[in-house]
Amino acid sequence: MPASAAMPDDAPGLPATPSFRLDGLRALVTGASSGIGEAAAVALAQAGADVVMAARRVAPMQAVAGACAPRGCAPRCWRWT
Repeated sequence: MPASAAMPDDAPGLPATPSFRLDGLRALVTGASSGIGEAAAVALAQAGADVVMAARRVAPMQAVAGACAPRGCAPRCWRWT
């Protein structure tokens, strides 16, 4: 899914069970600007994690951060050089 597309609420991701909540935990996702890293960042944010993202391409990573924000996450982005 391109970073500019918003993930629908019913999209497959991590299990939506009360036992799989990451509230209060921090997750570091590398390669978060696209592909598996993007999907992982969105899924972890959906599970309640505080997501820290790292990627070489800043603009796409910021788009992924925007997709995570409505899920209750305030992601931090870092350029990975």
